[in-house]
Amino acid sequence: MSKIGYLGLGAMGGGMARNLLRKDCDVTVFDTRPAVLAEFAELGAGVAGSARELASLVDIVITSLPGVAEVRNVYLGDDGIVAGLRAGSLAIDMSTIPPATSREIADALSKTGGAYIDAPVARTKQAAEAGTLAIMVGGASADFERARPVLELMGTSVRYVGPVGSGNIAKLVNNAVLMANILAVSEGLALGDKLGVDTVELAEVLSEGSANSFALQNHVIGSVLTGEFGEGRFPLTYAIKDITYFLESAESVDLVSPQLSQMATFYLSALGRGFDNEYFPIATTVLDEINHTAIVGAATRRNH
Repeated sequence: MSKIGYLGLGAMGGGMARNLLRKDCDVTVFDTRPAVLAEFAELGAGVAGSARELASLVDIVITSLPGVAEVRNVYLGDDGIVAGLRAGSLAIDMSTIPPATSREIADALSKTGGAYIDAPVARTKQAAEAGTLAIMVGGASADFERARPVLELMGTSVRYVGPVGSGNIAKLVNNAVLMANILAVSEGLALGDKLGVDTVELAEVLSEGSANSFALQNHVIGSVLTGEFGEGRFPLTYAIKDITYFLESAESVDLVSPQLSQMATFYLSALGRGFDNEYFPIATTVLDEINHTAIVGAATRRNH
C-alpha cells in the first residue's frame, strides 16, 4: 500500500483525509494548526512537522489549499514539498488554482524526479467525508493511472481531462458556469416578482421545463428561495477567487468572455456587505436590493 501524505486539513481536505483513514490507508498529515494535527493523530494518522518533512516520508502527497499563494508557498517554499519530495514520488494537488500555476509546480517537481497531477474537486464537504466527490484530473496519463486507486477512494466520478492544468480548467469552467446559471435563474425570478408572478411557483415551473438545471434545483430552490446561506459551505470569497482565476486564464489567451465578465462584476459587488464568509448564492441578495424585489427567502415567507 502506498504511503499517503495529506496537507491542508480544512473543510474539504480534512474530510478527504478522514475518509482515507476510515478506509485503512497509511496517512501522514501536516497542517499549520496544532489542534487539527492532534485530532488527526487521535484518528491514527502520522504527523509531520513541515511540508518538506511530509513529502520526504510518503509515496504520494496530496494537497488541498485555499488558493495560489498557499499552493506556491507549500510547494516552492524553502521548507516545501519540492524540497522534500523523493524521486519517483507523486504529488496530487486538489486545490482550485489557475492552470498556469499547476504547470509551474509540475515543472519544478519534474526537475527533482517527482511527478504532479492537478485534481480539483466538485460537490460538498459531506461528499468529501463520504468519498463521493467529483474529481477532474490533469497530468500525464501514466501519473493519472498511478493516482487512480487513491482518487477512487475519494470520488465516485474521477475523470481524466488532459495534460497538467486541464483539471483546473475544468473546475474553473464548472464554477463559472454554475455561478452564471444561478444569476440567470435569479434574474428571471426577479422579473416574475416584478410582474406579479409567485416566485416559488415560477421556480417550480422552470424546474419542469427546459430551464431546469442543477443550479436551479440545488442553489436557487435549495438556498436562494429558502434564504439559507449559513457559514461552513462554499463561501462567497472562494467563489470570487475562482471566477477571478477564470477571467485571468481567459485574458492569458485573449478570450473575450462578455457574459462571465458581467457575472463576475455582479458577484464582486456583493463583497464587503457582510456576506463574504457565507454561502455564495447569498450574492442574489444584491439583486433584490437593486431591483426592489423579494426572491431571497420567498419560499420561507410563503410557508409562514
